[in-house]
Amino acid sequence: MEFDLDVEAVSKLMHALSSTSRLKILLALEKDARRLSRLDDLVGISEASLHSHLKILLSLGLVTKELHGQIAYYRITDLGRDILRVVRKMEKIIS
Repeated sequence: MEFDLDVEAVSKLMHALSSTSRLKILLALEKDARRLSRLDDLVGISEASLHSHLKILLSLGLVTKELHGQIAYYRITDLGRDILRVVRKMEKIIS
């Protein structure tokens, strides 16, 4: 059966968004790019867990990583912002 939707891609995205930590990361990056050390303070998870979550968000194109010397900064992409707008609409529907 053919669908008018890339169900695999949507499923991967929905799986990524099912993590509260990944949603918190996107929200933390919404206003400004942040260093890893600042992100783990805001999100409240270990640096190792943060790396794992960021790898998923990077692979989906929701965040980017920019190196400034030895320091990595993470920034939300336009796609990540679009996803947060959809998530906020979803929250209104369910509340």
